[in-house]
Amino acid sequence: MEFEEEIEIFNKLELDVDARLDSLESARDLIIDSTRERALNILMEELSTAIAQTPEFQYPALRDRLFAYFDDIENIVVEGRTVLIHPDADSEDANRRWMEAKWAANAGRGKNPAKSKKQAAAYWKNVVYGGEMYDDTISERLALLEANDAPYWAFLEYGTGAYAWPMSGGTFFLTKARRRSEPVYREEEERILRAYDDTPIEEDIRYSRSWTTSTGKTWSFVFKAGQAKRVVQVG
Repeated sequence: MEFEEEIEIFNKLELDVDARLDSLESARDLIIDSTRERALNILMEELSTAIAQTPEFQYPALRDRLFAYFDDIENIVVEGRTVLIHPDADSEDANRRWMEAKWAANAGRGKNPAKSKKQAAAYWKNVVYGGEMYDDTISERLALLEANDAPYWAFLEYGTGAYAWPMSGGTFFLTKARRRSEPVYREEEERILRAYDDTPIEEDIRYSRSWTTSTGKTWSFVFKAGQAKRVVQVG
C-alpha cells in the first residue's frame, strides 16, 4: 500500500509526541508548585527578618497576625516565568483598613485628650504604649478587622509616620522578597528539567522530526501546540 511505511512511522511518532507532551505538562506543574513553595519561603524569611528588626511588631498579637496573613501559598502567583508575590497588596488600601479599625476602636473609648498629632504621639508613648491599655487597644483594633487581616504590614514595609511611637524606618521586606524571587522559576525549571531530557518548556511548544524512507523520499513530522499534527514531504 502506498505510504504504508510513512503511515507506520507517523503513528509511532504521534504516540511519542503525545507521551512527550504529557511528560512536559507534568514537569510544568512540578516547576510551578516548586517555584511557589520557594517564593513563599523567601517571603516568610524576609518577614521574619523585618519583624526582628522592628520591636513594635514583635508584640505577639501583631506578629502572629502578620505571619498568618502572609503564610498563604495563594499569595504566590506564577504567570509564564514571572513570579508575583502578593500581587494585590495595596499599601493605601491597607492604611485605610487599619485607620478605620483605629478610629472605630477609639470611638468606643471616648474622646482622646490629645489635640494635635504631636500630643497624640506623646499620649500614646507615655500613657498607652507598653501597658494594659495598649493590650486592650490592640485587641480592639484587631477584632474589628477580618480574620487574619494585618493591614499594618504597610508600616513594616515603608516605615511609620513622623509622629508615630515607636518610630521605625521601612524594612521593605515585601520588596526584597519579590526581588529575590525573580530568578526562582528559571532555577526550578533548569533543576527539574534535568529529569526530562533538558527539554525547554514553551507556551507554543513545537516538535518536529525528519526521516528518509526506503524509497529515498524525505519526510518531516511537525506538531505545534494548538494545531493539527501533519506530515510533509521535504525532499
